[in-house]
Amino acid sequence: MPKTRLTLLALTLGASLMLAGCESSEERAEKFYQSALALMEAGQEEQAMLEFRNVFKYNGTHKEARRTYADLLLKRGEKAQAMGQYLRLIEQYPNEPEVRWILAENALLQGNWDEARRHGEAAQQLDPAALRSRVLGLALEYQKIKTARGRGDLKPVMAQVQLLQDEAGYNDILARVQIDYALSSEDPMTALSHIDAALAQNPDALDMHQMRVRLLAQSGDTEATGAQLQTMAAQFPDNVDIRRALVQWYMSRQDFAGAETYLRQIAGPLTGAPEDHVAVVQLVQSTRGAEAAQAELERLVEANAGTENAVLYAALSATIDFENGREEAAIARMRTMLETAPDGSRKRESQAVLARMLDTTGARDEARTLVDAILEADSGLVPALKLRAAWLIEEDKPGQAVVVLRKALDQRPDDAETLTLMAAAHEREGNIELATERLALAVQASGNAPAESLRYVQALLSQGRTNSAVAVLEDALRRAPVNVVLLTRLAELRMSKSEWGATQEIIDALRSIGTPEAAEAAQRLQADALLGQNKIDESLAFLGEAVAGAEGDAATRSAVLMVQTQVRAGRLDEARGTLDAALAATPQDSGLRLMSATLDAMRGKMDLAEAGYRALIAEDPAAEPPAQERPDRHVLALVQLPRQHQVETGAQLVERGEDPGGDERPQPRGQHHAHAGRQRTEPSAGAQDHAAGAAGADDIAVDAQFRGQAQRGRPVADEGVRAVLHHEVVDPFGVQLPAPARVGLDHEHLGGRASVGAGDRLPRRGQPGDAAPDDQQPHGVVRGT
Repeated sequence: MPKTRLTLLALTLGASLMLAGCESSEERAEKFYQSALALMEAGQEEQAMLEFRNVFKYNGTHKEARRTYADLLLKRGEKAQAMGQYLRLIEQYPNEPEVRWILAENALLQGNWDEARRHGEAAQQLDPAALRSRVLGLALEYQKIKTARGRGDLKPVMAQVQLLQDEAGYNDILARVQIDYALSSEDPMTALSHIDAALAQNPDALDMHQMRVRLLAQSGDTEATGAQLQTMAAQFPDNVDIRRALVQWYMSRQDFAGAETYLRQIAGPLTGAPEDHVAVVQLVQSTRGAEAAQAELERLVEANAGTENAVLYAALSATIDFENGREEAAIARMRTMLETAPDGSRKRESQAVLARMLDTTGARDEARTLVDAILEADSGLVPALKLRAAWLIEEDKPGQAVVVLRKALDQRPDDAETLTLMAAAHEREGNIELATERLALAVQASGNAPAESLRYVQALLSQGRTNSAVAVLEDALRRAPVNVVLLTRLAELRMSKSEWGATQEIIDALRSIGTPEAAEAAQRLQADALLGQNKIDESLAFLGEAVAGAEGDAATRSAVLMVQTQVRAGRLDEARGTLDAALAATPQDSGLRLMSATLDAMRGKMDLAEAGYRALIAEDPAAEPPAQERPDRHVLALVQLPRQHQVETGAQLVERGEDPGGDERPQPRGQHHAHAGRQRTEPSAGAQDHAAGAAGADDIAVDAQFRGQAQRGRPVADEGVRAVLHHEVVDPFGVQLPAPARVGLDHEHLGGRASVGAGDRLPRRGQPGDAAPDDQQPHGVVRGT
């Protein structure tokens, strides 16, 4: 190339660069804006969004770019980010009525009335004649009158709302005002027509569907409720809350086959996602029993042979064996399966399940060795970390446990069981505030599951926070509306606040459930409510009718309630007569005999009481579980004899795991309770509390003895440790089950006691009538009532 041409080319290039360098920031921003528009036109929204961000890099006040970018975000469903852009735009250009409308309407739909009023009133000033301004004005006026002290007449406003709705043809904001007005009227069902009109305009409005199904459920129209839930499940197939609600509907009608068919449709082929198939197994377990659940698992093992999923199903099947008393066989099955299992996370998680089994049967040394090996291979395996942390808490090493649990939370930040154990560790350290916070997080992580909610409620009540406890129970009942334990606990709290109307509503709800547990709870609560209102004779008459009309076990349970009520009313002689009549019918009933001994102690007949307790212990000394877990059993009953000289001695014996009669009491398997293995020369505060509390107050003793409600000791730590150590059926692999699968909460309701550890064991046998449509926490596997 000639030298002259090279010189000309260099000069031309230099001039171009100089011109480019002379471009202003505004000009560069405009080029990026035009590029973004072109990309949007071509359907390349992701690239367009990048160009919009470049616009703001050079010109943060580009009005058209900011508005177009916000509109694009809103169109893509990124609502929060879109509102952020609109807010920035209105800060820069406050006189934009359309942006004010958007912000006001969004705030109104979010229930943020202050923000809605700020933007709505600004929009009315900017363009008062516009339809959207007038709509916002009416909505704000409606809210102002509704919330004013001495609420005014809303009819004139509603007449204007209807006129404006007619003018608009349909407006979503006005429709929501009409719905709200109808829902608060004497006939809430009139809201249905407005909800249907809203759905005709926007069939994907989930909140409208939710309002519709809630209204139908409140009306008692179960068929229409089910039809609406089925419509929602088809329209929103990935919404786990809707799945859960539909399964609950099936279960409330005792249509177990329908629930199972629905879950099988979701699960699909046997080689599909394991969490969906585990959901089916859960339901089968709770409605058809352990054998049917194992048959389902065996089919899954065969279909997934050679895969890691087969390891999961085999481990669950062995766990069912373990929970049904076939412990040696279960451990042998686990060992055999692990020998040929493909290496991977499922195998290590199954090894953690085996470690739990070994620990429960007393082979803790082998369990520790296995956990050490697991963590050497995978230092972050959560099930093994939880086991190690639980042991550390037992050994009074909460600081070390917290370190281990933090590592587990790094892997699974929303693991409710890990959070529960963390609460136990903090409680053991004496940091009650932090323990309570962890329990609150566990409730949140579990989606307000019953077990976590009840544990948090217990902590709140220990701090005197009754109103907060009520709110937690109400949230849990939205998820599991017919859970007997939750309803019972809420009724008890309502009674403690003398809220008799609300208590009666809960009692009526329990009666409508139709299970024996619910009926028994309703009966006891009704008697307590009458007694709490000083209607002693009415309470006893009510129970007397129940006793007279019952047979078999139902008669015994009614007699127990009668005795409890008579004792609380101070009528000990009458209680003695009722109990004698019940014992004449079933003289070998150990529960009645235990009550009889306690009643003798309360009446001052110490020799008879002690003889009764010792007879029960002699007949079945190994049946005694930890004193703090079950205060209504033989050894603690003897400790609680109201004799001052027995208080300290009894507490020391319980602490050491010895029979107060002088013989060494067998330790529960696997050192079951939280004090096991601790070296102390003095009895724990928990054991002293149990002994001294009952010895000093008959009403506490009666409540603990007759109703089995331990309110003392270390409830958070004990339950947190037991959650890991003795819940072999907790999903060993941390599979996050879809919500509809979690049906039922293990509980023993006779006497009002709930067993709600974070991973309660499989029941021995689930009966179809037992399962309430309850949703379990994510880590449950085959949980049933």
